[in-house]
Order: sequence, then structure tokens, then C-alpha cells
Amino acid sequence: MIRYSLPIVFVASGALALSPGIGADPDALFQGPASFVHTMVDPANDVQERRTDEETIHGPMNLPNTNLPDLRSVKLMAWSPDNAADDPYTGGATDGASGDILRVDVTFQGLVNPPGTLGIGGFPYAPYKFGMNPVFGFIELDIDDDFDTGGEQWGEAVYRFLGNTGRFAAIPNDVSRLRVPLDVFQLAENNFFTAPFFERTGSDYTLKLCGCFDVVLATSDVDAHDGDMEFEEGEVMLVEGRFFQRASGYQDASAAFGGADFGLYDPIVQLRFEHVVETDLTVVTLVYPLTPLGAAQLAGEPVQPIDLDVSNHTSVQEAIDDIIAGATGTLTGAAQVLTQGWAGDSASGVLDPTQWRATAIVGTAYPQSRSPSLYVYTDIGFSARLRDINGDGLVDSGDRDLEILARDALDGGAQDIDMTVNGSVELINFGLNFSPFDINYDGFIDGVDLDLLPLPPIPGDINLDGVVDTADLGLLIANFGSVLEDNIADIIGDGIVDTADLGVLIANFGQSQP
Repeated sequence: MIRYSLPIVFVASGALALSPGIGADPDALFQGPASFVHTMVDPANDVQERRTDEETIHGPMNLPNTNLPDLRSVKLMAWSPDNAADDPYTGGATDGASGDILRVDVTFQGLVNPPGTLGIGGFPYAPYKFGMNPVFGFIELDIDDDFDTGGEQWGEAVYRFLGNTGRFAAIPNDVSRLRVPLDVFQLAENNFFTAPFFERTGSDYTLKLCGCFDVVLATSDVDAHDGDMEFEEGEVMLVEGRFFQRASGYQDASAAFGGADFGLYDPIVQLRFEHVVETDLTVVTLVYPLTPLGAAQLAGEPVQPIDLDVSNHTSVQEAIDDIIAGATGTLTGAAQVLTQGWAGDSASGVLDPTQWRATAIVGTAYPQSRSPSLYVYTDIGFSARLRDINGDGLVDSGDRDLEILARDALDGGAQDIDMTVNGSVELINFGLNFSPFDINYDGFIDGVDLDLLPLPPIPGDINLDGVVDTADLGLLIANFGSVLEDNIADIIGDGIVDTADLGVLIANFGQSQP
């Protein structure tokens, strides 16, 4: 196996029948106070195709004239439907601290279709079952604010956010940055107990558009336009499948039954796809019980006791009670690592959706099967910023320094096709392989990537506008004699703004960034 050693240190920085306009704008608020809705927003028009197939079989990544999934937002809230059993999608957000029903809205720019199957799990390769613009991906939810509980142990992590942010030259700006694979060889190693530990995602639940189970029209759904299977502009479609799944890393600690396998908590649920013509947005909505009371309300039935049966009433509370109980049992291996942090906790303390953390990676499918490669990724969110390759939340000269370090470490090595030290690294098997240091995603780590990162500031450029001039001199004079900590005019960093700083500024006066 080809490996390399790179000394990198990451530094932390100090809907439904909706009323008009609801769902149409990813920044719009539902009925109720804004604090009742936790909204994470992603920029529009930031689609970047990231293939995952072998270089020897490269071909088209998508059909012509199709919409590539462009994530706009994820909204999390406790939800109070007006009539839960008959229409769970009409209502308002409520106080998350006392809610019984969860609502998740994922908004995309343009029309996207429900996902078909991708030739795995015994199903055919049929990604376009519901239209020519299928969306695939994973919205992962950390409900206990703990990066060390939750994750995957059966290989699914290679498809998730943490395993693939490197393809986007975007390292998360939280503690998970230390778990990001820097190439396909680290990703393919897939050993739970070997660094970089990308399987330990910290996510407890996933809204899963994977193409790995059959998706069917809900029996209650009526295509509003022409009665076909295709989801089209202006339409609403309800589909069913195992979309909302508790992390598979909990399976060996679980006593749940009735799902796809013993220990998996993956009930069959509905998703609602709605395309809003006026704004050209598609809103994908999940309404799901937080508590057994919420499950009873949505089913229009009496409250059922928690029984760990995934085929009857289910809820987040039931799933987490199961894991808390499992955490106190005798566990080994990955299940022990991912579950032990739940010992002594209470499910009631994690049922407020406005306190959950979300990450997302979305994409589409290849026109023809490229198995075992499944997805063409197009967008990620929310804790990673493009070109922030040191994961400190900023795109600055620190990223440039790391880029130079990485290029020099890889140049001429086993990852470099020409194995020659020439200031350029051509990645082996690009597509399947990747590097966060390939900023422009062309298969090379070179000067083109370096040019996309900020130059270090010129000594004396106090206001960081790229030139040392009278504006900087004015700032120095205004702060002259100051001993305040971290004063921007303390150019040499000795704790005082004095003649030494003035000397540096005068020596560089008139210089500017190229």
C-alpha cells in the first residue's frame, strides 16, 4: 500500500401543504420565534463536481443538462402539526426543549429528484427512477454534541462527509479535522482502530439518500400533475424508505429488532419532495417522532411503550434509550468506543433539535454503474470552508504555508506519477484518489493551487489591504505607545507599539502585494 508521512499540525481558531413562502426561501422562518428553528445555510451556486471512480474508467460524470445538487440549507426544529395524523407537514415550529416531533428541511437550488438505487444490496442500477436529477448524499446529525460518540463501523464512513471533505480542499474547523483522510489510501485502509479515525464521525443519526435501499411512492401520495413516477417542476411527491437511520456504529450495543438487521434502528419513513417554481428550490422534508407521544400523534393511535421494535412506533427517544442501556453493558471493539460516552446519560437531554450539529455531503450518480464507486459529490456543508486546508476557519497565509509544506513533502514521492522533484505533484489514480492540497481539483498539486491562496502580509501592512501606505502609518501613530495585548500596530510583536515598529513600516513603505 502506498503511504507517505507528512508533518501537519492543525490549529484550532479562538413543505407538504405549506403556506405561501414557507419552504420557498431557505432563510425564511416558520411560524413561531426564530429561536425555534436551527438553520444552517450553504452558499448558492457553489457546486463542484468531485468524482470517485478509477482513472482508467473515467467518463461522463452526469447526464447532459441535468441539475447537480446544490445544497442551500438544513433546518432543524421541533414541530407541531395542525393535524399530525392526516397532514404532518402543515403546522409550526415549537419550543425544542419540549417538542415531541422532529422536522428536518433540506433545501436545494433547482429541481432534484428522489434517489433511485445504485446496483447494491441486490437492487438494480436505476438512479433515475424518479427523474433525471437524482440527489444522493448524507445529512449527519450529532445530537449530543460529542464528537466521540456515534459513527460508522461497517465501511459506510468512506462515503460520508468526514471521509470526503479532502476532495473539496475543505478541512472542518472543529476537532474532527484531525480525522480527515488526506488521500484515498488513508480512506481505503478502513481500519476503525487506525488513524485518521474518519469512521468516528460523531454523528448519531443520518438522513440517508444512499441509493442502497428501494425507494417507493407513499401509498397516500398522488402526483399533482400527470400521475407518472417522475418528480417534476412544481410538484409534490411523498416517498418511503429507510431514510432516517441511527448510526450503524451502535449496532453491536443495541437490542433493537425489526429493522434491516438486528441492532440497526432504521425504520421505514416518509420524505416529502416539493419543488417551488417561483424560487426554483426543492425542499426535502422529514417529519419524525422525537418521543413516543409524538409517534402516537403521527400514527393517530394510543401511545405505545418503548419496546425497541423498529417495525411499530419508533422515536429518537426510543433509539437513544436503547443506546444508553447498551453503554452500560459489556462491549468490545468499535461499539465500545462509539457508545461508552452515553453511559449515565438521559435521552431527554438530547431531544432539542435546535441544539444538534449537522454536516452534509450531497451529489448525484454516474450515468452508468462505476461500481464500487457510487457517487459524484457536488456540495458539502457546514463546518468546512473551501480552501481552508488547515481547518482553522480562515483562508489565509497559514493555508499557503501548509500548501507549500505538503507539495514539497509529496513532490517526487510515491504519490507523484513522475516521481521527480520538479515543484509539481501529479496524483496517482486521480478521481478515485484526491488531496486537499489540490485546491483547483485538476489532479496536480502545483503553483496553480498556490496562487489560489493568500500571500503572507507585507510587514507594516497593518490594515491588510495589500499595500504599506499612509493608512497604515496613521494606524501606527494612533496606537503609538500602546501596550495592549495583540495590538494590530505591534508589527514585531514585542508587546509595545514603538519606534521599532515604525522602522519596519518605513522600510517597507510603498510595497504592495503582486
